[in-house]
Amino acid sequence: MDDETAKRSHQPRRRRVERHRYDPRAYALVSESLSVTLARLPEHRQLTARECAEGVLELAARHFGLLGDAVLESWGIHASEDIGRIVSELVEHGAVSLGDDDRIEDFGGLFRVDLDFAARYRIGEGLRSRSAQGKRRRP
Repeated sequence: MDDETAKRSHQPRRRRVERHRYDPRAYALVSESLSVTLARLPEHRQLTARECAEGVLELAARHFGLLGDAVLESWGIHASEDIGRIVSELVEHGAVSLGDDDRIEDFGGLFRVDLDFAARYRIGEGLRSRSAQGKRRRP
Protein backbone atom coordinates (compact mmCIF):
# COMPACT_ATOMS: atom_id res chain seq x y z
CA MET A 1 0.00 0.00 0.00
CA ASP A 2 1.41 3.38 -0.96
CA ASP A 3 1.39 6.46 1.29
CA GLU A 4 -1.59 8.08 -0.45
CA THR A 5 -3.77 4.98 -0.06
CA ALA A 6 -2.80 4.71 3.60
CA LYS A 7 -3.82 8.35 4.22
CA ARG A 8 -7.21 7.87 2.54
CA SER A 9 -7.96 4.70 4.50
CA HIS A 10 -7.48 6.56 7.80
CA GLN A 11 -9.28 9.80 6.95
CA PRO A 12 -12.87 8.71 7.73
CA ARG A 13 -11.81 7.35 11.10
CA ARG A 14 -9.89 10.55 11.94
CA ARG A 15 -12.95 12.69 11.11
CA ARG A 16 -15.14 10.48 13.28
CA VAL A 17 -12.75 10.76 16.22
CA GLU A 18 -12.51 14.56 15.91
CA ARG A 19 -16.30 14.88 15.87
CA HIS A 20 -16.75 13.15 19.23
CA ARG A 21 -15.29 15.74 21.55
CA TYR A 22 -17.03 14.47 24.67
CA ASP A 23 -16.15 11.62 26.97
CA PRO A 24 -18.19 8.51 26.10
CA ARG A 25 -19.68 8.66 29.61
CA ALA A 26 -21.20 12.05 28.73
CA TYR A 27 -23.23 10.42 25.96
CA ALA A 28 -24.37 7.70 28.37
CA LEU A 29 -25.38 10.26 31.01
CA VAL A 30 -27.34 12.36 28.51
CA SER A 31 -29.06 9.28 27.12
CA GLU A 32 -29.93 8.02 30.60
CA SER A 33 -31.20 11.44 31.67
CA LEU A 34 -33.51 11.57 28.64
CA SER A 35 -35.03 8.21 29.63
CA VAL A 36 -35.40 9.18 33.30
CA THR A 37 -36.92 12.57 32.47
CA LEU A 38 -39.35 11.05 29.96
CA ALA A 39 -40.45 8.42 32.49
CA ARG A 40 -41.42 11.16 34.97
CA LEU A 41 -43.72 12.97 32.58
CA PRO A 42 -47.44 12.55 33.35
CA GLU A 43 -48.23 12.14 29.64
CA HIS A 44 -46.19 10.89 26.69
CA ARG A 45 -44.73 13.79 24.71
CA GLN A 46 -41.41 15.15 23.45
CA LEU A 47 -39.09 16.79 25.96
CA THR A 48 -38.17 20.44 25.59
CA ALA A 49 -34.53 21.45 25.40
CA ARG A 50 -34.81 22.90 28.91
CA GLU A 51 -36.21 19.64 30.27
CA CYS A 52 -33.40 17.68 28.61
CA ALA A 53 -30.72 19.98 29.98
CA GLU A 54 -32.22 20.14 33.47
CA GLY A 55 -32.48 16.35 33.45
CA VAL A 56 -28.74 16.06 32.83
CA LEU A 57 -27.96 18.37 35.75
CA GLU A 58 -30.34 16.49 38.01
CA LEU A 59 -28.92 13.09 37.11
CA ALA A 60 -25.37 14.36 37.56
CA ALA A 61 -26.34 15.62 41.02
CA ARG A 62 -27.95 12.31 41.86
CA HIS A 63 -24.97 10.25 40.68
CA PHE A 64 -22.09 12.49 41.76
CA GLY A 65 -23.45 14.89 44.40
CA LEU A 66 -21.47 18.08 44.87
CA LEU A 67 -18.82 16.79 42.46
CA GLY A 68 -21.36 16.73 39.62
CA ASP A 69 -20.11 19.98 38.11
CA ALA A 70 -16.50 18.74 38.13
CA VAL A 71 -17.52 15.45 36.53
CA LEU A 72 -19.57 17.15 33.81
CA GLU A 73 -16.77 19.57 33.00
CA SER A 74 -14.15 16.79 32.92
CA TRP A 75 -16.35 15.04 30.35
CA GLY A 76 -16.56 18.19 28.22
CA ILE A 77 -19.98 19.43 29.31
CA HIS A 78 -19.56 23.09 30.26
CA ALA A 79 -22.93 24.54 29.25
CA SER A 80 -26.35 23.60 27.95
CA GLU A 81 -25.04 24.00 24.39
CA ASP A 82 -22.81 20.96 24.98
CA ILE A 83 -25.86 18.91 25.89
CA GLY A 84 -27.48 20.11 22.67
CA ARG A 85 -24.45 18.94 20.67
CA ILE A 86 -24.54 15.55 22.37
CA VAL A 87 -28.28 15.24 21.68
CA SER A 88 -27.59 16.18 18.06
CA GLU A 89 -25.02 13.39 17.74
CA LEU A 90 -27.41 10.93 19.40
CA VAL A 91 -30.05 11.95 16.83
CA GLU A 92 -27.58 11.45 13.96
CA HIS A 93 -26.89 7.93 15.20
CA GLY A 94 -30.59 7.12 15.59
CA ALA A 95 -30.43 6.75 19.38
CA VAL A 96 -33.03 9.49 19.97
CA SER A 97 -35.35 11.56 17.80
CA LEU A 98 -36.39 15.18 17.67
CA GLY A 99 -39.90 16.46 17.20
CA ASP A 100 -40.86 18.56 14.19
CA ASP A 101 -40.52 21.82 16.16
CA ASP A 102 -37.34 20.85 18.04
CA ARG A 103 -34.05 22.57 17.23
CA ILE A 104 -30.62 22.03 18.72
CA GLU A 105 -30.33 25.83 19.01
CA ASP A 106 -32.99 25.66 21.74
CA PHE A 107 -30.27 24.43 24.11
CA GLY A 108 -28.41 27.75 23.85
CA GLY A 109 -28.00 29.87 26.95
CA LEU A 110 -29.98 27.74 29.38
CA PHE A 111 -27.13 27.35 31.88
CA ARG A 112 -23.39 27.14 32.45
CA VAL A 113 -22.18 24.33 34.64
CA ASP A 114 -19.60 26.46 36.48
CA LEU A 115 -22.19 29.11 37.41
CA ASP A 116 -25.39 27.18 37.84
CA PHE A 117 -24.73 23.67 39.15
CA ALA A 118 -23.55 24.60 42.67
CA ALA A 119 -26.17 27.35 42.96
CA ARG A 120 -28.92 24.80 42.33
CA TYR A 121 -27.55 21.96 44.43
CA ARG A 122 -28.09 21.55 48.17
CA ILE A 123 -27.01 18.55 50.20
CA GLY A 124 -30.00 16.33 50.90
CA GLU A 125 -32.24 18.21 48.49
CA GLY A 126 -30.64 17.62 45.13
CA LEU A 127 -31.15 20.18 42.40
CA ARG A 128 -33.65 22.98 42.71
CA SER A 129 -35.43 24.06 39.57
CA ARG A 130 -34.68 27.45 38.07
CA SER A 131 -38.22 28.61 38.85
CA ALA A 132 -37.80 27.68 42.54
CA GLN A 133 -34.65 29.75 42.89
CA GLY A 134 -35.65 32.77 40.84
CA LYS A 135 -33.78 34.14 37.88
CA ARG A 136 -30.06 34.76 38.27
CA ARG A 137 -28.29 37.54 36.55
CA ARG A 138 -25.12 36.56 34.80
CA PRO A 139 -22.05 38.76 34.70
